[in-house]
Amino acid sequence: MTRAHLVALLLQVAPAPPAPAPPPPRSAVVDAALAAFAAPLDRERRAGARALLRDLAPADVDAALAAVGTAPPTSSMLLRETLAQSGAARATLLERATRAGQGELARSLLVSAFFARAVASAPFRAEVRVGGDGWPLADKGAWFAKAGDAGAGWSWFEIGDLLEREGVLERPLVVTMECAELGVPVPAAPRVPVEGWCGVAAERSSLQCVPLAVGAWLLSAARAQRLGLAGAGGGAPERAPDDGRADRVPARLLESEARLLDAELAALAESGDLRRGVLAADLIRRVGLALDDAAVGSGEPREAAFAKGVALARAARGAGPVPSLDAAAAADPVVAAFVRVAGARDRGPPPPLAPEPPSTVPPLEAAARLVVEGAAGRGDPAALRDRPAAEVRAIVARAVDLTRGRTGRAGELVVALRPVVDVVAGRCADDPLLGGQLVDLLRQEASAPGTGDDEKRALEAIVRELWALNRGTRPPTRLLVLPAGAAR
Repeated sequence: MTRAHLVALLLQVAPAPPAPAPPPPRSAVVDAALAAFAAPLDRERRAGARALLRDLAPADVDAALAAVGTAPPTSSMLLRETLAQSGAARATLLERATRAGQGELARSLLVSAFFARAVASAPFRAEVRVGGDGWPLADKGAWFAKAGDAGAGWSWFEIGDLLEREGVLERPLVVTMECAELGVPVPAAPRVPVEGWCGVAAERSSLQCVPLAVGAWLLSAARAQRLGLAGAGGGAPERAPDDGRADRVPARLLESEARLLDAELAALAESGDLRRGVLAADLIRRVGLALDDAAVGSGEPREAAFAKGVALARAARGAGPVPSLDAAAAADPVVAAFVRVAGARDRGPPPPLAPEPPSTVPPLEAAARLVVEGAAGRGDPAALRDRPAAEVRAIVARAVDLTRGRTGRAGELVVALRPVVDVVAGRCADDPLLGGQLVDLLRQEASAPGTGDDEKRALEAIVRELWALNRGTRPPTRLLVLPAGAAR
């Protein structure tokens, strides 16, 4: 190596040392609480916890979270308890819990608060019905009614809000993130049973409603089965992990719900800040945790957007005005659904139901061809609502027969028969055998020689919808008028 090379090596500048980590956030309120927690007497420590609970502000949450990991065990425990109990700091804690990569501690505090409240309120909740249909309806005779044009349908948030306002739910309906943009279709019948139509809508979107300790969670059927919350054919799992002990069921359901809540909070990190705020606030409310206000942190842009989402969730339950939204935010389907929920509360009672228009009754062959052509999806041109049950069965049988030998028959069967389900949804209370007779007809077709696998799956999908509808066949005791719904 030459002297020039040695000089060049000696003159090389050493790499700069890494920048020191920023100091943890500090707060005078938290520092005072930590000093009180270090007192030798328990009454002094508890007095410090009460003072912290009284004085804790949203801007102090980060300092409290940082101190949880560095304070002595007793101080850390008291900090965790106070943070979990604080209603004023809960919106900020919720924002931190749903941020990507840094929310584990905040999520654990919220889940702890949920668990403590659920245990305390357990004696006052309705007993969970394990097995069978999971819709949490206290009034099984409630029916939906459309007041005029229903638009493109309703979000599950709108359906849950309507059922809650009308006092039909025995426990909250918790809509998970994977169902946030899925909707409830508009039935062709002007009146449909709530239980039956919710079952049809869930079946069409491959969803399942699973009652747990506090709420009834609406999630995908595949996820419910994967988590052991449902069996392969719906309903309760075939073998519970507690070996069927009845005294263990409430604790098992609460443990499952706590894990599900933690997973939902973590999944919200993938959403935009405004949607994240509205979904997180709605989720927390439905599992029984209150948000005293919408103040979040110190008001940085991400926190401000999250706070606007919290304010929208509060407006949807009548606890405040709807915040101002720009066009891009209002176009989000989830945000638009909550705006409609808030508007439904502001508009007061819906208008009276309009009388049903008279319909013409085409001949059976013409009606069957209308069903096959998909015209039944535009109202009820085949007049299935007004025909005797024998004629309805004959039209459906003929329509199925007309599709034989066609290319893409499986898709044609779904397009033709789903509107039939929509139409007969309103006849179930008057003729509860009709759905079962249609099920027998479709199953005979599925087992007929020459029926392909895709066609069998299509027919079984319609059969499942009919069975879901038949679970809600009861004479109507009250009508719930649906709101206008999303625009077409």
